[in-house]
Amino acid sequence: CGMDPRYSPRKRMVCDVWCDGAHPAPCYGQPRMVGGSMHGVNYGGRFIPEQFLGLPGTDEILFKGLRQPRDGRKLSLCDINTSDASLRMTKFLNLNIKEEHFKLMAKLGFSIVRLPLGYWNVIEMPGGGTPRGPAEAVVRWRALQSILPVAKYRMWIDKVFASAKKYGLKVLMDLHGAPGGQSGSQNTGCGCGKDSAYHFPSNPAGIGWNTMLGVRAIEAIARICAHHGETCYGIELLNEPYDPGLGKHSRHHLQSFYHRAIRSARKHLDKEKPLIIFEWAARMWYWRHQKNWFAREDYGRVMFSTHLFMYPNPPTVTQTAARDSFSGGLHSVHEFALHTGYDVLVTEYALNSHGDGRKDDHFDYNRLTDWFIHQFEQFAMGSMVWNFDSFYPAWGPVAKAKIGSGKPVQWQDILKDRCRWEKKNCTDDPWQVNDIGLF
Repeated sequence: CGMDPRYSPRKRMVCDVWCDGAHPAPCYGQPRMVGGSMHGVNYGGRFIPEQFLGLPGTDEILFKGLRQPRDGRKLSLCDINTSDASLRMTKFLNLNIKEEHFKLMAKLGFSIVRLPLGYWNVIEMPGGGTPRGPAEAVVRWRALQSILPVAKYRMWIDKVFASAKKYGLKVLMDLHGAPGGQSGSQNTGCGCGKDSAYHFPSNPAGIGWNTMLGVRAIEAIARICAHHGETCYGIELLNEPYDPGLGKHSRHHLQSFYHRAIRSARKHLDKEKPLIIFEWAARMWYWRHQKNWFAREDYGRVMFSTHLFMYPNPPTVTQTAARDSFSGGLHSVHEFALHTGYDVLVTEYALNSHGDGRKDDHFDYNRLTDWFIHQFEQFAMGSMVWNFDSFYPAWGPVAKAKIGSGKPVQWQDILKDRCRWEKKNCTDDPWQVNDIGLF
């Protein structure tokens, strides 16, 4: 697993079974990746609040009294340029980072928590500076960096790790907001109204001030990871870099950042600790090209991750339509996973856009979740639902498993390792795929 793709890719699998609903629903045999039952939750919206998630204290504390931007974009953390910004953030974090959240995750059968962080959570800027970019953006980044010092954020980061460890969970650290923003989305900490407004990594060569700040941020995250030992699963190096579309730009500037970030992280982490490169499903082909390999002997264990979302309009309200809408993305990731030596994680998927989640929404969210998990297990080492909680049940189906009029998402049943509780349906004996052309 995670071997150098210059060698013949091999994947170890076990035979598995999946039933599409309750008895007497049809059951199907399928492969499952050895080690591919790592089921996780995103603990998003804490260190990088997103207004649409509607976590407690978002509007009534964090963004209280702030005017919505004229361009129609949502408020971002960098818009809190107030004298009491530190108090607002302190109250917000205290409201939303709680030990009982981790107790619930473990009870439901989850094994890993993905923790999105921003660069301002882990590094103090040299000389009080900022990333480089337009003057208006610099003002907002300075406000972002001034909310709380790094030492204060560390208290809550350590609380996440302590709670995870207590309940037997691992933590995947994720650089969600890079210096200058890897897109213009509010999920970077500073939304610009359009995703194409990004200033990370430094362009065009990818070697510059913002890139170097990103490398510093990864090294700081690596130190935290090393401090927490086995509780830290690894690091996802960058969340959702802007994709301008096939054929418009290369990913060379990202490759340059990843090479430097991995080498810096390895100063503190052994070669078996996973360092993870995100890519959109449609662009994963790029990393199969020979010159882009990350040889294990030089970089240690490198994995890849992706996110699978759809935003159909109108919503897909039948199981067939919902599942079919993901066929292209699933195929792309499946091909990448089985044709390279890299292990893959799906670090975000969601249950959105099938209805409003209210009593008149009759979509079967439990059945779709079950299907998602067992699709992912065929090619990925694990998957992580977005998000633990939200004002909208479909975006926070762990804390509130009841979505619409149907039964709640039955996480405990879905996440069971069937090889442990129904031997007749599968085998623990792994078999190795040497000829990927069989699939």
